[in-house]
Amino acid sequence: MRRTLREVRLGFVATVSPDGTPNLSPKGTTLAYDDRHLVFADLRSPRTVANLRANPAVEVNVVDLGTRRGFRFRGRGELVEPGRRFDDLLAWYREQGHELEGRAERFVLVRVEEAAALTSPAYDWGESEQELLRFYAQWYAGIWARRLDGPWPAELYEAHYLASGAPYGGSGYSGNEAAWEVARRPVAEAVDRDGAFLDVGCANGQLLESVLAWSPHRLEPHGVDFAPRLVEEARRRLPRWAGNLHHADATAWEPPRRYDVVRAELVYAADPRAFVARLLERFLVPGGRLIVCGYGGDEVRRPLREWGYEPVAEREWRSLSGSANELAVLAAPED
Repeated sequence: MRRTLREVRLGFVATVSPDGTPNLSPKGTTLAYDDRHLVFADLRSPRTVANLRANPAVEVNVVDLGTRRGFRFRGRGELVEPGRRFDDLLAWYREQGHELEGRAERFVLVRVEEAAALTSPAYDWGESEQELLRFYAQWYAGIWARRLDGPWPAELYEAHYLASGAPYGGSGYSGNEAAWEVARRPVAEAVDRDGAFLDVGCANGQLLESVLAWSPHRLEPHGVDFAPRLVEEARRRLPRWAGNLHHADATAWEPPRRYDVVRAELVYAADPRAFVARLLERFLVPGGRLIVCGYGGDEVRRPLREWGYEPVAEREWRSLSGSANELAVLAAPED
């Protein structure tokens, strides 16, 4: 119970308005204070506070979005105004990692009179906690990531990619084996030589493994990814090449060697133009090839030409789902 409150933080607090109607308000500071009390801060809660002054009856619901489990607490709320007890609660919150000095107007201590577990009906239908957690971790990570400007944080990549538990999902793809091959085999077909092949943003290593299987060329696989758990998974799946799989941010990484072929995507960098220049200058052997991919409608050929590059090869194709993909191959300087 304490762990759920600590990890979820967000509690929905219901109080009774003067006309008898319910008032529901989310509180992001909801925690277990001791064995009998919950506490939350009044940061901007005028209606909740007014209702509690007139009627201390309160109910608090806390639900973990991933597991669809939680708790319902019913009790009576006490307002703690500025003073000694208020200062004690400020200090207590600071110990919990919340700095509320100058933010909290007062605190509400809820004496819990009744507590009950909440569970989703999905458990009645046979779903397990791990199945729900995997589904919702991937669901919310994908939604939140699409709302972010610029590259995703590593934690979002890990949640989104690893939640599915499938090798293709671990590489960021939601389709099956046949769909994966249609969507990614053109990368292998763009490789035109033997040598060291570096996959930037290698995730769990599924694309590396596939390129090795599909390409007629003799390739030594290498990978780099800024998400540590994805690199760990790639090393687990490809133990023979574990020493070639690096945890690093490729926009700042100094590679230990030069590669004959490098695959990357523009979406990996906040400054994709500088990223392409860096890959060509510092990652490739003279005359090496950089395969720049764009999936699901991400453009690569137009911006590359706008930056003054002329691809030595290019291709566009559609996935089985109908989404547009394209790639362009650039040549590194000869000397």
